[in-house]
Amino acid sequence: MASFLKENPDAIGWTIWFITLRSEDKKKNKLIGNAGFKGKPGADGTVEIGYSILEPYQRNGYATEAVRSLIEWAFSVGDVNCIIAETLPDLLASIRVLEKNGFRFIGQGSEEGTIRYELGKKDFC
Repeated sequence: MASFLKENPDAIGWTIWFITLRSEDKKKNKLIGNAGFKGKPGADGTVEIGYSILEPYQRNGYATEAVRSLIEWAFSVGDVNCIIAETLPDLLASIRVLEKNGFRFIGQGSEEGTIRYELGKKDFC
């Protein structure tokens, strides 16, 4: 990743971000997941978001908070008009993260068996 970002400095922020659970003692901070984008926004201003939280830390609002932060960041720094996300229809917790952040279901995803959600900048701001 470091090599990729060195060669593609304009991709900084449009790749993976790590989600940590902070502690008063920084040595005890815990890596609990990751979130990020699947590359820079396309020519049409669309970017895809993804996220994952380790099982012991799921259902505590961490994914919702991380996705919310990435949405705010993307709409404020990038030429982003729309954020999309894909998930499996049986991943109800993942769907709920998207819904809590204002995403709406738009249909089939890009891979068989996936579904797609989207959030437009005008719907978020």
